[in-house]
Amino acid sequence: MPAPVAWCSLVARNRERRIAGDPAQELAERLLAAAAASMDLMAIALGDRLGYYRVLADRGELSSTGLAEATGTSERYMREWLEQQAVAGLLDVGGGPAAGDRRFRLAPGVAQVLATPDDLSHLAPLARQLVAANAQLPAVAVAAASRTGEGCPGPRSARTCASPSRT
Repeated sequence: MPAPVAWCSLVARNRERRIAGDPAQELAERLLAAAAASMDLMAIALGDRLGYYRVLADRGELSSTGLAEATGTSERYMREWLEQQAVAGLLDVGGGPAAGDRRFRLAPGVAQVLATPDDLSHLAPLARQLVAANAQLPAVAVAAASRTGEGCPGPRSARTCASPSRT
């Protein structure tokens, strides 16, 4: 069975096929890039929440087993996260071709942006904020509110945000 195609590979192939000045191709490329970026943000938010970046920054190169043990998380899920991060270009991979032999380390610049809270370029909290904001306004609720004009249900509705004194 062939391996699944990574989002960044789809974006790259679409870019190669793009016909200069074709608005449909340009929009398709933009949407594929946005989809890849949203998946990256979700994975970054998870890695930040579970401390993966800090452990990798502190310890350097680790296997999926080593990082799972260091963070108290499942090795199987850890391996999936590490592979996604490698495909996204946030991790460098060394070791052998077998999953258990691979060792992962932060790519250059990643520690500053995702594992060093005191650095001015630290943006890991942004990923967590965007993922949390997306969870607060589900598309179904926004669509329903758009039809009725009633606002979105829940504590963070348009009415609540507009009038903080209301409950």
